[in-house]
Amino acid sequence: MVFCREAISHFHEPYAFLDEAARVLKPGGKIFLSDGNNALNPLVRRKTYRTWQRFEKGPCGPLGSSEIRETLENIRRGILKREFADLSDDEVELLAQNTFAFTTADLLKAAQDYKATGAVPNSRYAFGKCPVDPDTGMRMEMLFSPRRLARYMGKCGIDSWV
Repeated sequence: MVFCREAISHFHEPYAFLDEAARVLKPGGKIFLSDGNNALNPLVRRKTYRTWQRFEKGPCGPLGSSEIRETLENIRRGILKREFADLSDDEVELLAQNTFAFTTADLLKAAQDYKATGAVPNSRYAFGKCPVDPDTGMRMEMLFSPRRLARYMGKCGIDSWV
């Protein structure tokens, strides 16, 4: 049995997880997959989009049972300032804003490329886009369509009930 409760929406590669679950399940094995981040529910979707925006852009402060101490954009600024002290404040700002959803490794590579070629990444935040924590690579509660997940599980050979 594979048990995944309120976690798949945080995985960097959720469909790779389902592929692996299908691989390790014995014939007749079961997967329990539960997550409240239903993209088909407009109330859940709006609340999730606002949460994503707060984590990326702010403001900092209490958010439900969480506390936003620093925005993800500001975390990227800090990484850039720490690792590339020769970048101007304007360059740090440009890169921090254009590396939405980058992991730390991706951010460092983008900054190196920028310094070498002047090429600015093209990944800006837009309302409704799911942010990624640069340090952990975890997504902020990605939304899923239960029907789409069930179809994918079926392609993997996993019986599903939605």
